[in-house]
Amino acid sequence: MGAGQADANTDTDAYFTVRADGADVAFCTHLERSLSPKDDYTPPGITSGEGTITQCAYRLR
Repeated sequence: MGAGQADANTDTDAYFTVRADGADVAFCTHLERSLSPKDDYTPPGITSGEGTITQCAYRLR
């Protein structure tokens, strides 16, 4: 079982070929992602101040 991603995938548009062990067919799955700044996460810094790295959040459609 596995999913292989297309070489041309971007942060906002992605295609995956999904296969299952023993299955006779594979499926192509298309994901559209959009940035969701309100859901971004910035962990606190080492000294409990503001962090310096933000993990961007995406919404899937």
